[in-house]
Amino acid sequence: MRTIRNRKINNNGIRFFCVCRKEELSRKSAGFTLVELLVALSVFVVIFVGAIGTYLGALKNQRFLAELILINNNASLVMEQMAREMRTGYFDIGQRQVGDCLASISFTSGQEVVTGSQTPVTVTYALSGENITRTVGGNTTVMNSEDSTAVKKLCFKVIQDTVPGINVKPECFAPRFVIRMEV
Repeated sequence: MRTIRNRKINNNGIRFFCVCRKEELSRKSAGFTLVELLVALSVFVVIFVGAIGTYLGALKNQRFLAELILINNNASLVMEQMAREMRTGYFDIGQRQVGDCLASISFTSGQEVVTGSQTPVTVTYALSGENITRTVGGNTTVMNSEDSTAVKKLCFKVIQDTVPGINVKPECFAPRFVIRMEV
C-alpha cells in the first residue's frame, strides 16, 4: 500500500495536504453502487406510493362527508320547518289522519291566511318523486332545494293521546307527530 501526498494551494494562499491510501482514494471517488441505488429508489417509491394512496383516500372521505353533512343539514331544515308549522296548525277532528305511516299530511295552518281575509288555509306536505312538496291553496312549492338531497321515503305518523279513565274529548289533546325521512 502506497501513501500519496498532495500539496495544494487554494486561492487564499492556504496550504493543505491530502494524505490517503490509493485504495481508499479510488473507492471514495466511485460513489454508490448500482444495487445500493436500486434498493434506495425502491424503498422511496414504496413509501411515496403509500403516502399518495393515504392522501387520496382521506381526500375522498372528506368529500363524501362534506356532501353527507350538506344533505343532513338540508333535511334537518326541512323537517324543522314542517314540524314548526304542524305545531302551530289545527287538525279537524272529522278529517284527522291517524295511522302508522301516512304518505301525506294535511292541516289548517295557524300561520297563513288567505290574502284579503282572515280565513286560514289548508297546508299539505307530501312526497313527490324525490322532493318534499308543500301545497297551500293550490300553490305547490318544493321544500328540499338542494339537488343532492333526494328523499327516498317520507312518512308521517299522527298520535292522538287520551287520558285513560277520563272521559274527555280527543280534540282537547294536541296530537303528536312523528316524521320519518330517508334520504
